[in-house]
Amino acid sequence: MPWQNPYVERLIGSIRRECLDHVIVWNEKLLRRTLRSYFHYEKSRTHLALAKDTPRCREA
Repeated sequence: MPWQNPYVERLIGSIRRECLDHVIVWNEKLLRRTLRSYFHYEKSRTHLALAKDTPRCREA
């Protein structure tokens, strides 16, 4: 059952709240481009759990 996996539920909820609730998706191509852009942003933004560092290693 999909609602029994809290990690997947959190991921889907985050994608919907932070990305898809702000865009009207007309076709699959636009959806893929929007999600690719969102995941690129997600890897480069700072996270409190990482002491305000990014998941990607920063260059010194």
